[in-house]
Amino acid sequence: MELIWNDISLERVIGAATAQALVEGNVPLPEAKSVKSILDTQAEVRITSYEVGEGVVGVEASLRVAFICMGGDDRVFSFTSSAPFKHTISIDGAKAGQTAEITTVIQSVSGMPSGDFVALTSTVELSCRLEDLSPMRVMAGLSGVSDVEVKTEQVKYMTRRAVGSGSCRIREEIGASGVNTVMASTGEASVREVHIEGANACVSGVLTVSALCMDSSDRLTQTVQHVTFEELIPVDTASAALSARASVDTVVMRPVGEEFGLITLEAILDISVFETVERAATVPTDSFSPMLAYDPLAARTRLMLRGESFSAKQSIRENIDVPEGMPEIYRTVYSSARPMTTSVSCGSGRVDIDGILFTHIIYQSEGGAMYSFTEDIPFFVQADAACDSMTEAEASLRCVCSASGGTGRSAEISYTLLIDGTTFSYRDIDIVTGIAECEQRESVKGIVVYYADKGETLYDIAKRFNVTTHSLRMSNPSLADTMNGTERLVMML
Repeated sequence: MELIWNDISLERVIGAATAQALVEGNVPLPEAKSVKSILDTQAEVRITSYEVGEGVVGVEASLRVAFICMGGDDRVFSFTSSAPFKHTISIDGAKAGQTAEITTVIQSVSGMPSGDFVALTSTVELSCRLEDLSPMRVMAGLSGVSDVEVKTEQVKYMTRRAVGSGSCRIREEIGASGVNTVMASTGEASVREVHIEGANACVSGVLTVSALCMDSSDRLTQTVQHVTFEELIPVDTASAALSARASVDTVVMRPVGEEFGLITLEAILDISVFETVERAATVPTDSFSPMLAYDPLAARTRLMLRGESFSAKQSIRENIDVPEGMPEIYRTVYSSARPMTTSVSCGSGRVDIDGILFTHIIYQSEGGAMYSFTEDIPFFVQADAACDSMTEAEASLRCVCSASGGTGRSAEISYTLLIDGTTFSYRDIDIVTGIAECEQRESVKGIVVYYADKGETLYDIAKRFNVTTHSLRMSNPSLADTMNGTERLVMML
């Protein structure tokens, strides 16, 4: 007698944990520069690698920071730097070979002038979900035992598979009258459409760039531009159920010359294309044999059943008051924002997202001096999705500036939130992975009349009386697999 095995592929969730990493360090200033104050600090985190070990996940990442500074000569300048860091996240059950899904949120970032350095302090939240994607070996039967009964359940789920990736290079000229210096620039990309063209996916979307510019009179202005893009990405599928994600790798903006009134934009976008497919797996949840006494060995398994992806955009417009004690706004110069999600919940056909928009304003007073302040703006957005109250969702938010202005005691800002996410549900299920012999169960003998309960299955009744489902069908041919509570079974035992 040997076990007959079957390998099934299901996403098993090993565990999840959240940790906070403190990133600190002294960032050297550019040569011959000194800092009087930091006007704005922007940052992003990039995961460079991770390694799963016994009970832990080791993460290596880099915090890329852009500073806009008021120099010792009262002139504004900017520079960027990167701060690599490592962090270890403890997760019970973690083992080598498992896959980690890691997301990051910058909870805070700040810089303080310190001689020839800027003292950087940032708190980064790392959320890690550990999954086992390797095939799972489960019981399918017993060789040499003809009456083995295996109770199975079909689990339906969605898989999201990367089917192609590539880069898109953008070169564009933007009108910017009088600009002779670009102090700082950022960008975010959103995908509008994906469709198949032969062996490629045609991905189109919009890149929104924001730049802090200076003219020959040292006057600072903010330039916002929307640039469309379209790129063919080779894919290994002909499916029409495709989605794509575009992220900004680099953005470089340079003035052509003050007399031309143009800025050249050069950007590289990283584009990933995904295929979403509905799949089903049949898993064994129980087993018995009238001939051979044994107990099934079941492994308690948490499955992650992915649903559909979703995306949305939402505009946010606010008037922000200047803090008490600061001078009035003569001219709003620049604004930036960093979104942070505080809660995500699902309703009927929608995902509700609450969060905070950490907004930073740089403005000029009537006397010409530069000031800056930060305001936390709560927001609530909704995205259409195939889900209900029993579903969960993950959402990532990015933010692009649309416009800024205002005078007096109020700054006016307008932002666009870009929302990408996926729905999913967890399912805890006992899956049979082996057997253990036990004592023979006592059996009822004679003619038995049994009245089934509603919801009881043919398998349940067969196991109760230690007979095969085939014998029950032979003596009760009208039976369905699941009882409605009106059935009367006659059994010869």
